[in-house]
Amino acid sequence: MVLKMKDILKMMGGVSLTLMLGFTSYAQKGDIVFAEKQYSLENFRQAAVEYSRVYELSNDYSWAKRVAQSYDRIYEFSLSVEWWKKTVSYDQASREDYLGYLQSVRRSDSSADLGDLLSGSAYSLSDFPELGVNAFIVDVPYRVYELQSLSALNSTGSDYGLFESKDGFRLFSSNRGDLIDQKKKVLRFDAKGSVMKKGGYHSDQRKYYGLYCQNNNGEVSAVIVEGFELFHLTDPVLMEDGQTVFFAATPNRRKRRDAVIHPGIYMGTFDRESNSIREVQPFELNKTDQYGVMNPVLDESARRLYFASNIEGGQGGYDLYYTQFDDRWSFEAPVNLGKLINTKGNERDVFFADGYLYFSSDGHGGIGGLDVFRVKLDATSSGQVENLGSPVNTVSDDFGFSLVGDRQALLTSDRVGGVGYDDFYQVNWSDRNLKFRAMEGLKVETMDGKVIGLEELTQELYQYGEVEVILSYPGYFREKRKLQLNEGAEEIVLDLTPIPVGLEVYEAIIYYDFDKSNLREVSVEKLNEIASLMGRHPELHLVIESHTDSRASEDYNQKLSERRSRAVTQFLEGLGIDKNRVKASWYSELKLVNDCVDGIPCNQQQHQLNRRSELRLIAYPDAAEKSVEFPKGASMEDFKITERAKAWFLNQMGISR
Repeated sequence: MVLKMKDILKMMGGVSLTLMLGFTSYAQKGDIVFAEKQYSLENFRQAAVEYSRVYELSNDYSWAKRVAQSYDRIYEFSLSVEWWKKTVSYDQASREDYLGYLQSVRRSDSSADLGDLLSGSAYSLSDFPELGVNAFIVDVPYRVYELQSLSALNSTGSDYGLFESKDGFRLFSSNRGDLIDQKKKVLRFDAKGSVMKKGGYHSDQRKYYGLYCQNNNGEVSAVIVEGFELFHLTDPVLMEDGQTVFFAATPNRRKRRDAVIHPGIYMGTFDRESNSIREVQPFELNKTDQYGVMNPVLDESARRLYFASNIEGGQGGYDLYYTQFDDRWSFEAPVNLGKLINTKGNERDVFFADGYLYFSSDGHGGIGGLDVFRVKLDATSSGQVENLGSPVNTVSDDFGFSLVGDRQALLTSDRVGGVGYDDFYQVNWSDRNLKFRAMEGLKVETMDGKVIGLEELTQELYQYGEVEVILSYPGYFREKRKLQLNEGAEEIVLDLTPIPVGLEVYEAIIYYDFDKSNLREVSVEKLNEIASLMGRHPELHLVIESHTDSRASEDYNQKLSERRSRAVTQFLEGLGIDKNRVKASWYSELKLVNDCVDGIPCNQQQHQLNRRSELRLIAYPDAAEKSVEFPKGASMEDFKITERAKAWFLNQMGISR
């Protein structure tokens, strides 16, 4: 059979291609074996080079991943990012592959938007809780309050204790009228005395507080209290029947001039037509010669009367109590509202609405004297007392907060700018949301070390406009941050800088004479430099790996390499370096840098390369579950990118890159 020339050429080409493919497969197999050996010996840089060669021949997912992992092990994150990106481009890429990709990106550039990198994949940031800060957005509601003065009620005197019924009828207390002495007398917790003079209160001749009403037409008139001779009538509250009224007052006791008289609570029947209170009876818990009882508030559905008292056995000052009552107005023993509400200071003016208890206090560390607080009282309550903040609270006294409508309340305050000493204000509010970009579990501390939640942080921001806090999270640098709530702001980013755990910042090699472990002079100079840097930066640890050449037995070389590591360790200890910051290992002749194995002739220079200790300074080798401060003299910007962090440490040694 005769073959044409072109057929012969085709056959020859086919044979050549088969031989080439076989040779390529054989060469690739050799490269894989060599790459795997380098990886097992922890020669990760060389392993990365070898794996990349295999990948170029095969274009296989597995080898792209191996290259990425190799660069991760030597903290070359800018290179590992490139290879992780190739890895996740394959269909078989797993969640763990994406996690490796995102972690390398974040370590390379902590400001990168990780969410964008997942676009088009089957994953979102919520699938990677390991990523920590910036992975979640927490939405925290808060209220914005606005105030306006109730000028129709306010006088040049003192007006407080405003109650408004559902039909808009108002009762309040006031000492309005001509005043002889314009100096203000504090009466809110000391409406007591010995002899009550009919002309006025003590020597300043101020008028006693009386009760007033404002009808639906806006007309204000005095309320007459019949029966008892009572002074300082304050804090009126009307029941839903429109007739039964409670109020506080101080009775007169003319017979005992040395007696101290405290305020008490009284109840009676209110007649709107005559603006009078009749059938007045004292509260059965009154003991005005021993303690004060005031600020009555009714919860008719629960049959409870709330009040403030300085009865013995409380937390201190005036505490808030309640007592149950029945149809015959028989009252049970009072119950203290407890340490969550009551403090060593004074609490008063309790009010309930929408699952919250509102009250005023000067003992909860507010803005000024009396501040208005609230606390949630249901099964989800964290027990956190919340200051309503500005403008409800000021450096002055703010109290008597009570809701009278949808997003509307009444308030009493002696703030600067009022008409008189105490004025009434109407409070309106709107609910908003503040978004925090932060991981759940982020630790937020005030500058005095108090740990607060994002809800409390929101209130602090709304109250003060800006708050200085300390943020921390395991695996991230602990940072001091000044947060500001700017007008119209909807989101605050609580991002932190990840700690470059295990970052290799410096490497060096020192050499030894044949069969020796003593340090050469040049080695001593190098170790002095390393010790100096470690002394300044406790975050640095040293890894020592000592080796020998191939001459002598492996057992002998094992002991020799151990002595070389110990020589370095002991020298550093002598310079004050804690041995816990030094990790030493020895490998005998198992990790030669060349082919000078037994039976292979090598010159002295070649053997010298194997008689060595490899020194690597590692930053934060064990900080994955810790939160630490930035190194002394460093800032957040110095550690935003891994390469920048490495350069910062080298600069501390006087080494430029």
